[in-house]
Amino acid sequence: LGPEAIVPALRALALRWAAVTPWEEGALEHELRRVAEECGLAGGKLIHPVRLAVTGRSASPGLFEVVALLGQDRTLARIARLLDRRSAGLL
Repeated sequence: LGPEAIVPALRALALRWAAVTPWEEGALEHELRRVAEECGLAGGKLIHPVRLAVTGRSASPGLFEVVALLGQDRTLARIARLLDRRSAGLL
């Protein structure tokens, strides 16, 4: 998952994405890039952990396309599960 800054960034992203309506690729990408910037990260440094959280893989089709197809509830649940595993020392 990379540097410790990723965990607060993932938490911030989950909160931000919870408020996104409509759940569309452009809005999701915009919010992710805003969160990354606010946390002092390059967008890619946040995209890759999110990809891991939502797909379980380090490579996938376009992240924002995948997330839009998964839907808000499933995406946020998967991010929460990754954060839970990280805080339990499993990752």
